[in-house]
Amino acid sequence: MNKHLSLTFTRPLMLLAAAAICACSKDSKMTFVAPDDIRITVDAVPFSTNDGNTFPTFGISGTEMTAGLYATADGRILEGYDNIPVTIQPSGETFTCTLPASGDGYPDNTLYFIYYPYVESQTYGCDATAQTPSQFFAELASNWNVSGDQSTIESVETSALMYSSAFMSEGSAHFSMEEAMSLIQFEVPSTKYEFTNTSPEIPDYTVRTQAAFTGSIPYSDGNAFFMIANPFSATLPSGNYGDIQWQCEGPTVSGETTTTVIGNGMEVIKHQLSYGDFFLADGNLLSKDAPAEEVSAAPVVGMVFQFDPERIGSGEKEALGGTAHALVVSCRTAGGENALYKWYDNNGESSRDETEIGLENIYDENDAYKTYEMADGDIEGYRNNMLIREKRSEDYANGCYPAFKAAEDFISEAGTLQTTGTTGWYLPSNGQWFDILRNIGGADMYSGSNFVDWGYGDFYWENLGNIPLAMDNAMEKVSQDRKTSFYIYSYHWTSSAASESGARYLDFYDDGTAFCNNLPKSHADPIRCVLAF
Repeated sequence: MNKHLSLTFTRPLMLLAAAAICACSKDSKMTFVAPDDIRITVDAVPFSTNDGNTFPTFGISGTEMTAGLYATADGRILEGYDNIPVTIQPSGETFTCTLPASGDGYPDNTLYFIYYPYVESQTYGCDATAQTPSQFFAELASNWNVSGDQSTIESVETSALMYSSAFMSEGSAHFSMEEAMSLIQFEVPSTKYEFTNTSPEIPDYTVRTQAAFTGSIPYSDGNAFFMIANPFSATLPSGNYGDIQWQCEGPTVSGETTTTVIGNGMEVIKHQLSYGDFFLADGNLLSKDAPAEEVSAAPVVGMVFQFDPERIGSGEKEALGGTAHALVVSCRTAGGENALYKWYDNNGESSRDETEIGLENIYDENDAYKTYEMADGDIEGYRNNMLIREKRSEDYANGCYPAFKAAEDFISEAGTLQTTGTTGWYLPSNGQWFDILRNIGGADMYSGSNFVDWGYGDFYWENLGNIPLAMDNAMEKVSQDRKTSFYIYSYHWTSSAASESGARYLDFYDDGTAFCNNLPKSHADPIRCVLAF
């Protein structure tokens, strides 16, 4: 999207008041405009990327900018109006600019040229007879230095030469900045899953091979890699991505984007996402129907249990930039088969009001059905965890929230995630646990005829079938060292609070019953972790 930058040029306070338009003693045909009366607008057209987005380079660092200004007339650069530093101060959508003091003001009815970023020692010649900025700044552009390390947004901005020209009339002009350099977009080794699901539709999901750039280093916006290149240079960027050598192929063109494919580039896979599909440590997916030997040999860390966007929390979506494709539950319990964790414990004190930091107490002592509705509606597992981690940071660091900390640290047990496109592991909420057992375990856990009010806001279900067996069957193909049987521990903490002294947990058995109750926070229970991707 093009960003229109409104620039207001003002004179320094030290300037004496001057008439808006005054005669020039040097040239009776030329009139001048006082800086206070100059109004200039600027817009900058960003690069168009190969995936249909835009890549702006003007003002992207959000810091003060300086551009160089030239005034020309009759085929010459006017004396005293060459490479004038124009300071541009960002302020939201408006940029306030200051022109240096000039005894005569600034020539009106004159063709001006501007470039950015400013070079104080700019010695390359400018073609004063030119009518276009590309002609005027041709020598500057040909010798423009682009950084070999563009890993920061600041280095991108200083590498991207932009220029424009405008005719000032009655103190007004409009500059439309053009990209003098070219943009290279890299296609790194990756896998793109194009989900064929229609209800719901699921956005494409891309997993990149994790490797580091050496040599020429591009900028990453989190989704793709980009680098500014000089189209007038005989040498284009090159380097390594991991152990793969790459070289940009020319020619490149000012203002345009070209693609450099590294290795085999992107592999596109059509995939029907299903509950029970396997999620791997490198971010890739395996169908639940994949051959057993393939699943057993893969670094499986979990199973997909939810991809309905209405049942994915806003916290998960925000953490992933607005789009969460699905939720995954771990195949192993945190800490191994014998590990148990308290929800909260501070030297024997296990009561604390977590509503102070934004958690909701999922509990109505007089109405089990209302408690169920609250529990089912709590799908904000990531938010619950982040509130504990951030709002209770000191106590969290001191070990007062063992279950939450074990979930965060689960990354070291499950096999380090070699993908950046996840939330990381966290303790699931009550509603997320319901979805795990419904969508993978096949449990009919709603408020229907098999729902039983157990009194004091607690409840359970009957006739659900053998849930532990169903869950174990779902991960039957997973290597034994990568999973924990649901028969060993069928009860688990959630991240949902119930009261000052209690939190929500689930307990399910092979006789078809499952309990959802308020348990003292000091109780030690196992945990399974979830993540969003």
